[in-house]
Amino acid sequence: ADSSLHYDRTTKLAIYAESKIPEYWIVNLRAMTVEVHTQPIGNAYMKVETLADGDILRPLLLPAVAIPISSIPR
Repeated sequence: ADSSLHYDRTTKLAIYAESKIPEYWIVNLRAMTVEVHTQPIGNAYMKVETLADGDILRPLLLPAVAIPISSIPR
Protein backbone atom coordinates (compact mmCIF):
# COMPACT_ATOMS: atom_id res chain seq x y z
CA ALA A 1 0.00 0.00 0.00
CA ASP A 2 1.39 3.33 -1.03
CA SER A 3 -1.25 5.34 -2.80
CA SER A 4 -4.07 3.08 -1.49
CA LEU A 5 -3.18 3.20 2.22
CA HIS A 6 -6.30 5.13 3.31
CA TYR A 7 -8.59 2.85 1.26
CA ASP A 8 -6.85 -0.26 2.63
CA ARG A 9 -7.30 0.92 6.25
CA THR A 10 -10.97 1.86 5.85
CA THR A 11 -13.14 0.47 3.06
CA LYS A 12 -11.16 -2.63 2.21
CA LEU A 13 -10.54 -3.50 5.87
CA ALA A 14 -14.27 -3.28 6.63
CA ILE A 15 -15.11 -5.56 3.70
CA TYR A 16 -12.58 -8.18 4.83
CA ALA A 17 -13.75 -8.03 8.47
CA GLU A 18 -17.42 -8.35 7.48
CA SER A 19 -16.44 -11.39 5.41
CA LYS A 20 -14.78 -12.84 8.53
CA ILE A 21 -11.35 -13.07 6.91
CA PRO A 22 -9.31 -14.11 9.98
CA GLU A 23 -6.20 -12.11 9.15
CA TYR A 24 -5.68 -8.97 7.07
CA TRP A 25 -2.27 -7.46 6.36
CA ILE A 26 -1.43 -4.00 5.16
CA VAL A 27 2.13 -3.48 3.95
CA ASN A 28 2.91 0.18 4.52
CA LEU A 29 5.65 0.93 2.00
CA ARG A 30 6.22 4.46 3.31
CA ALA A 31 6.90 3.35 6.89
CA MET A 32 8.19 -0.13 5.92
CA THR A 33 5.85 -1.78 8.40
CA VAL A 34 3.20 -4.47 8.19
CA GLU A 35 -0.07 -3.96 10.01
CA VAL A 36 -1.53 -7.32 11.02
CA HIS A 37 -5.26 -7.16 11.74
CA THR A 38 -6.89 -10.19 13.44
CA GLN A 39 -10.06 -11.11 15.34
CA PRO A 40 -12.73 -9.74 12.96
CA ILE A 41 -16.00 -8.63 14.55
CA GLY A 42 -18.58 -6.82 12.45
CA ASN A 43 -16.76 -4.46 10.11
CA ALA A 44 -13.59 -4.14 12.22
CA TYR A 45 -10.69 -6.13 13.60
CA MET A 46 -10.26 -6.21 17.35
CA LYS A 47 -6.51 -6.77 17.35
CA VAL A 48 -3.93 -4.79 15.37
CA GLU A 49 -0.20 -5.35 15.57
CA THR A 50 2.38 -3.32 13.67
CA LEU A 51 5.56 -5.14 12.70
CA ALA A 52 8.78 -3.46 11.57
CA ASP A 53 12.39 -4.37 10.72
CA GLY A 54 13.62 -7.02 13.11
CA ASP A 55 10.14 -8.53 13.53
CA ILE A 56 8.92 -11.80 12.06
CA LEU A 57 5.48 -12.17 10.48
CA ARG A 58 3.83 -15.54 11.20
CA PRO A 59 0.52 -16.11 9.40
CA LEU A 60 -2.26 -17.44 11.64
CA LEU A 61 -3.15 -20.28 9.29
CA LEU A 62 0.48 -21.17 8.50
CA PRO A 63 2.32 -20.78 11.82
CA ALA A 64 5.38 -22.66 10.56
CA VAL A 65 5.95 -19.94 7.97
CA ALA A 66 8.21 -17.10 9.14
CA ILE A 67 8.55 -13.96 7.04
CA PRO A 68 11.16 -11.46 8.22
CA ILE A 69 9.83 -7.94 7.73
CA SER A 70 13.30 -6.95 6.55
CA SER A 71 12.90 -9.33 3.57
CA ILE A 72 10.09 -7.26 2.04
CA PRO A 73 11.47 -5.50 -1.06
CA ARG A 74 11.80 -1.74 -0.66
